[in-house]
Amino acid sequence: MRSSTRGDEELPALADTVRACVAEEFGVAVEHVLLVRPGTVRRTTSGKLRRTAMRQLFLSGRIKPLHAATSGRVVAAGQLGLP
Repeated sequence: MRSSTRGDEELPALADTVRACVAEEFGVAVEHVLLVRPGTVRRTTSGKLRRTAMRQLFLSGRIKPLHAATSGRVVAAGQLGLP
């Protein structure tokens, strides 16, 4: 999802919407939702997601989110407490 008009106050609602859409579409609960700046998500030269690279960045805490929601509660960027 891209939008340059969303304010910081709208980010928690956007994270909730992402969580609800994934649950409805795929029937799974989402533990973490990170909203990031455009260009943060790594891609191959053909435009595919670099899933392994993104997973490593996520698990190491090296992704700087604009907003992060964990387990249904809102968490400030940098306070995810990931392993």
